[in-house]
Amino acid sequence: ATLDNGRPLVTLNGERACYVAGGLDDAAWLRLFEDRARAAGLAPRRLPADLRVSRIGDFEIALNFSSEAIAWAAPTPASHPVSGGPRVAARGLSIWRLG
Repeated sequence: ATLDNGRPLVTLNGERACYVAGGLDDAAWLRLFEDRARAAGLAPRRLPADLRVSRIGDFEIALNFSSEAIAWAAPTPASHPVSGGPRVAARGLSIWRLG
C-alpha cells in the first residue's frame, strides 16, 4: 500500500515487523491483520460480533454473548458437536470435537 505521493503506507521489516505510516479504515485494518495472520501460519476467521471461539486440545468452544441465537459450526467437516449444535443459543455455548 502506498500514499498518494508514492511513499509506502505499510511496510514490512522481514517477517516480524509491520509499520503503518497513516490511518487505515476499518476494512483495510481487517485485511492487514488477516494477511499478517496468514503469513504467520494462522487461519483467521471472521466471527459475529458477540461470538467468541476458543480451541482447547481437540475441542472448539463457541460462546454466544448476544441475546439471539447465532449460526456457527466448527471449521472441519469431520468435526461433530459434543454439546449444542450449529446454532449457538442466546447466551449459550456449543462444544465441538475437532476431526
